[in-house]
This record gives sequence, structure tokens and C-alpha cells, in this order.
Amino acid sequence: MEKLKSYGFTDISEGTIYQLLVRLEKKKIISSKFRPSPLGPNQKYYSITADGLDMLHSFEDYWNSISETVNKILDLGVEK
Repeated sequence: MEKLKSYGFTDISEGTIYQLLVRLEKKKIISSKFRPSPLGPNQKYYSITADGLDMLHSFEDYWNSISETVNKILDLGVEK
């Protein structure tokens, strides 16, 4: 949660993150493993799957395309 907050996601609750992780795991986009913790009970660690990486790369391409288009539109507004 601290890392998310450092990226500016200050209004997201742990419950919201947990629900998102459960959905992503059900869709096989991420996987999880329990690992021992020196501080108490085992901790759950998440990692992206091969399908998740494929989806991420597709989204990056899509995002870059949209971002480029929006930037062109914004540049037109500046030229006026």
C-alpha cells in the first residue's frame, strides 16, 4: 500500500486492492504464492503470468496510441 501511495494513489483502500487482485487472479492475469514471513503468518505474494504480460503489452500499445492522439488534439488547441 505504501508503494501505491508513493505513486499518488492515496484514496484507494486495501479492500479495493484486494478485490482487484482476486479478479485478476481469477482471470489468470496474475498468480499468487504464500511465503513465510519473519513477522508472523505467511504472506501472499503476487506475480504477473504470461497471459498477464501479453495483456499488459497490448494495453501499452493501446495506451500509447490513445495518448498520441490526445497529444495531437491538445497541440492543435495550442496552435490557435
